Amino acid sequence: MCAGVVLSRRATFQDLVEKLCRKWSDLKGGALLLLYSLEGHAKCMLSCDDDLEALFALTLSRHIDAVDVILMDSGSSSTCSTVDPCSSDGGSIAGRGELTVDDVVDLVPSFFWA
Repeated sequence: MCAGVVLSRRATFQDLVEKLCRKWSDLKGGALLLLYSLEGHAKCMLSCDDDLEALFALTLSRHIDAVDVILMDSGSSSTCSTVDPCSSDGGSIAGRGELTVDDVVDLVPSFFWA
């Protein structure tokens, strides 16, 4: 399955998590973890607001329009509304895809579910 979510550069990590949970109702993990890689930055965590701001800055400064993404879910029984975005103790890969920077204002994550 493939789908996209438009995310404003002013969005918080919690905004992203909530959009993902609305898009895919079967996401129930209490600790979601997104990983991305850029040249010179392998397996960067995207797990809180600071991480999201760093990704925005890197894509903007390098004129990057696509970033590979892996979504991990620890499999806890918490619902998406109680996600603690800056904590994770690992987990299984729930999906992968790419983040596409549409323009200076929006980021469009496309996730491909296994």
